[in-house]
Amino acid sequence: MQAVIQVDTVVLPTGRRYFLAQFRDVTVERQPEHALAASEARYRQLAENLRDSAVMLFDHDLRLIVVAGEALVANGYSNDLAGVLR
Repeated sequence: MQAVIQVDTVVLPTGRRYFLAQFRDVTVERQPEHALAASEARYRQLAENLRDSAVMLFDHDLRLIVVAGEALVANGYSNDLAGVLR
């Protein structure tokens, strides 16, 4: 389980201080993030194992998220191209 915790201070008119702790389960909300990270890792592994090839992975807004492969380096490009193009 993954949770987000928020703590706020509540001061009453009498001057007494209390702390309000809120816990929220975010396991379901974070599943897509973990799935995307796993997917990116698979594409990176694919790119590392394909000879003389390159893999370019785009998100739904056509931004590069993964750019890797021997063909990039052989043609004078860097594997860190995704960070530059974002």
